[in-house]
Order: sequence, then structure tokens, then C-alpha cells
Amino acid sequence: MNTAAPPPPGNVNLCVTMRCNLRCHMCACPEVRLKEPEIDRWLGFIDRLGAWLPKGHRVLLTGGEPMVHKHIDDFVSRLAAQGFAVTMATNGSLLTAERVARLEKAGLSHFNISLDGLAETNDSVRNGPGLFQGVLDIIHYITHRTGIEVRVVAVISDASAADMPELVRLLSEKRKIARIHFQSVIPTMARPWSYDFFERDALWPRDPSRVGRVQSVLGELAAMKDEGYPINNPASQFGLWRR
Repeated sequence: MNTAAPPPPGNVNLCVTMRCNLRCHMCACPEVRLKEPEIDRWLGFIDRLGAWLPKGHRVLLTGGEPMVHKHIDDFVSRLAAQGFAVTMATNGSLLTAERVARLEKAGLSHFNISLDGLAETNDSVRNGPGLFQGVLDIIHYITHRTGIEVRVVAVISDASAADMPELVRLLSEKRKIARIHFQSVIPTMARPWSYDFFERDALWPRDPSRVGRVQSVLGELAAMKDEGYPINNPASQFGLWRR
């Protein structure tokens, strides 16, 4: 009988809230009503996590939108004090120069900021008029005025696929992002798994011509990866998605 303790996780995701200030088409997090733990319970948990995991482990603060939590600075500070490399996943809409400065002082090392296409597409999918330009502006500020590393996370869908090559070029040329990571639109963003998603959701491509367009974009992204653009996904993943 093997009684050895299992190895610790390589990465830890902490969902600090399901609340969000946006209503994105591909996510049902704001519809989830959960009682959030008191701050003392959170900080105690972080301390226990620090006693268990080696220093330098990466912890991702996620949600919902972590920036709506009034104690987000406390979470970052406590995690950093425990020796973790702290990343926050955010839609970027609530980031300001002052908020970024506070988070950097608290010990945040990385932002994962969501952009799901160019201006018209992103603002439509995320139900945030003017959101795209505001996020670009704060990305430029963070990458030029702070030591926090920025990664962009983009969801490829029927609505956004055509924008993705140009989004990569835009972010690569002027914003100094560390990398961009692509995700496929899936039915499990705070929803139960259902195969009906693939028949009813407007973001999933069904028409053969639109499926072909998405496949073409995936091939273009794989080629851009080979050309040296800062795309995080392995080229083989785009090949798998094309099947």
C-alpha cells in the first residue's frame, strides 16, 4: 500500500467571488449566488496554503471579477507575504492607475486580462461599450509604467475568431504583453455541462462556412506562433481544435 503523500499542485486557482460588473455572453458567473467567506477565513486559508506549498508557487485569483471584492488588496498582500507568485484574472474594466499601483505595492506579479476580439466584437460579446479601448489603455499603462507582467486571454468563438490574428498583431506591436493565450468557447462557465450548448449557443459555429472560417483562423494562429508572435498555446493545440 502506497502511503506517500501526493505531490502538491503546480498551480492554485482561488475563486474569490462569483460577482462581476459585466455580463459576458459566454459566462454565467453573475447568475450564481454564493455566500462569500469572511475575510478572516480567507486569510487563515491562505496562511495554511503557505505552510503547505513551497515558496514561489503560482496562485491565480479569479472569479467572477476579482476586482469587485473589497478585500482584493488584502488577498494579494497575504499571498505575496507567503511567498506566492500572485496572478489576477480580470476583465480590466475596473483597473485604474491608482488601483494598479496599490496591487503592485501589495505584491501582484501578473495580470491575465481578457480581450475577446477587436473593439466592436469585444464590446458586444462582453456587453461593455467602450471597454476595448479602456482595456488597451490600461494595458499600455501597466506594461510601460509598472513591473507587473501582462498576459492577455482571448476566447475564440464564432463571433470573435476573425479578429484574432489582428488582435495578436496589435498587442504585439505596441503593448509589450508577455503573451496571449487562447481558449475555446465552452459550455461550462458557471453552467452545468450540456450538449445542447453546441446546438443553441450563438457563439458556437455551426454553419459549415463559418466553421471553415474558424478553422482557417486557427491555422493562421498556428503559423503566427511559428513566426515568433507571443502566443502561449502550442501550435499542436490549434491543430487539435481544427479537427
